[in-house]
Amino acid sequence: MASDPRDFDWLRARLEPAERILWQGAPNRRAFVFRGPIFIIPFSIAWLAFAIFWTVGAAASGAPFFFWIWGSGFVLMGMYFAFGRFLVADLDARKSRYVVTDRRIAMRTGAFSAEYQELSLDDLPSAQLVEGRNGVGTIYFGSPDPYARWVGAGWPGYRSSAIAFVAIDDAASVFRTISDARREARQTPR
Repeated sequence: MASDPRDFDWLRARLEPAERILWQGAPNRRAFVFRGPIFIIPFSIAWLAFAIFWTVGAAASGAPFFFWIWGSGFVLMGMYFAFGRFLVADLDARKSRYVVTDRRIAMRTGAFSAEYQELSLDDLPSAQLVEGRNGVGTIYFGSPDPYARWVGAGWPGYRSSAIAFVAIDDAASVFRTISDARREARQTPR
């Protein structure tokens, strides 16, 4: 994915003298937004439909105001499950940036507030590539959270325990770049 060079200004200010950027990129927005199990989509629509049905039924039957308020909360949750989480995931994808230098990996993520993470190539945990269709994949640094695939995108407050470059194009090439840089960083005295 082509990115505006200004999207990486946050890293340029942190670069050490003579540090070189080997790769920089952003998530594939479509793959980032729609990752996770597909069955959540019909479940979220069914949730929303039932919540609307229950809330309208409670209001139409003359039930106490509390029932309308209670049902409205479930309608709002259903709207987030069905639609809102995709909007949040899209915002996160648009703001996320990944960088590999000859000394470290770095990333900026976060839909609403920026979170920066950096790992030295010398201390980088084992990397794992999970590649999907069309070369789009995720590179995990450390053991991936076993529940990460079930959660999907757009769930506020959920962060996998592993640092990862999520849903990047040409993931195998980026994985090779990281492996080569890591090997060279371990052989080169600093």
